[in-house]
Amino acid sequence: MNVAFFPLHEEAKGLQDLLTSAGCQVDLSPSGSQALAADALVIAGEDSHQALADYFSSARLDYLLDRRLAGGRHVLVVGSPMHLLFENVEDLEGGSLAQWPGNVNRRNFSEQHLRVEPSKSPLIGDLNGEPLSFPSAYAAHTDPATLLGPGPLKPPLTTMTTGQEKLVAAVENGALVGLQFLPHCSGEVGQQIISKWLMRVREK
Repeated sequence: MNVAFFPLHEEAKGLQDLLTSAGCQVDLSPSGSQALAADALVIAGEDSHQALADYFSSARLDYLLDRRLAGGRHVLVVGSPMHLLFENVEDLEGGSLAQWPGNVNRRNFSEQHLRVEPSKSPLIGDLNGEPLSFPSAYAAHTDPATLLGPGPLKPPLTTMTTGQEKLVAAVENGALVGLQFLPHCSGEVGQQIISKWLMRVREK
């Protein structure tokens, strides 16, 4: 399986290693044509919202993401880059990609290892209470599906965390999956989540 991987920060190497160990051929910072032709597109890397937005613009990631989603081609966005998929993002000059309604704001608590609520998600619905890594100081706190009005489209499937501060853990929206946690920093359960997502890509 060929994966086009945009590492927006050196921290994302851990995710690259997970993909490689799962047998993927990983193309780093690929050309536009490679990104469109790949079996899957992955975007990851912790940085400020403005730095991430600047990278998105320079690499035309907004265009590549839209083109792939229009064709039902798999896209995985991990960590802080997922914030740019929400409509309103704190500390971001200019617009976001606005794939989903909702706000991304500074978190109220600094706890990084959070558990998720029971979910119907085939990706992360059976973690047996194992914690996931949420290192960012910012987060989306509201299920975007609850902010959408009635319409013909199927709403996204959202998994939330439990505890003092409820965060969006994951949003599964057709071919687009966003993970607000870092699977490569979440131990064995993180590896399992990536393996399940890759199985989904292979079945497409």
